[in-house]
Amino acid sequence: AQWGAGSDEEAVRVLRQALAAADLPRIWRARLLALLGQVERQAAGFDTAESISRQALTAAEETGDPFATAQALNDLWLIHSVRRDHGSALENIDQALGLLGDDHDHADLRSIALDCRTFTLQNLDEWPRAELALRQAREFAQRTGHTDRATWVTAAVLRYWLGQWDDAL
Repeated sequence: AQWGAGSDEEAVRVLRQALAAADLPRIWRARLLALLGQVERQAAGFDTAESISRQALTAAEETGDPFATAQALNDLWLIHSVRRDHGSALENIDQALGLLGDDHDHADLRSIALDCRTFTLQNLDEWPRAELALRQAREFAQRTGHTDRATWVTAAVLRYWLGQWDDAL
């Protein structure tokens, strides 16, 4: 809530305080580290966020928590994408999708990851694979009873780059 309200420093302080608790379960350590990576990306920059996200990934893999693992990989995807290292970004997001599978328990995170994959494939000029990823995102939304509205912008951008301007509109 603090982060969403723009209080990045307070959010970092509270997260670090929670992470310092001796009785913090390992699964929550991994999840809070993944969240801290996101907050620190905005508060302290990409180098700090990458370091924390890698810690989160290690902690998540050690606990076997697919949610925390996928979240840390998604954080790393964003960092690699901004740095224009789209090959590494794709590796991260594909690993996250492999972990999440078609699990409906993490439908929102999987939908985000599919959108990220489409974006990355566009940046790699992998147009047929980008179209497939978009189709998979829409099919997943339908299977889980969610609207495919989240894919509309991604679809418009893809159609634009493919020269399908009427469809983009």
